[in-house]
Amino acid sequence: MGNCKTENAAKALCAAEIALLEEGYPVASIANQYLPDYRKAIARAIDEGRLPRLELPPSLYGKVYPHWGLYHLTYPNEVQQAN
Repeated sequence: MGNCKTENAAKALCAAEIALLEEGYPVASIANQYLPDYRKAIARAIDEGRLPRLELPPSLYGKVYPHWGLYHLTYPNEVQQAN
């Protein structure tokens, strides 16, 4: 994630990681266990200065994310609510 220079690169990396997880785990486990752990690690890396804090615009729901990884390493709202 630290090597991503653009949002598209981060988005592609997040999509690839989710696809890899989906090969071995049910969506509910990914949404409720694995992605939250990944997101905590990204947030910790931002807090520790290992990833840059970005000024991203708010999401459709008004949430502000400090890094592309936190924005894209998640399932759509419909999938989250179904789990």
